[in-house]
Amino acid sequence: MILMCLAVNFIDASALENPEAVNQRLEDASVTFHLSEVNGPR
Repeated sequence: MILMCLAVNFIDASALENPEAVNQRLEDASVTFHLSEVNGPR
């Protein structure tokens, strides 16, 4: 699964819990989770 992050400019620690949970569930189902077009720190 690929999550395109082009419009994401900032994500805080509390917001990271959701993608981490999704990643764990996908990993349990043998599905690889990737992030695409991630903006670096500014």
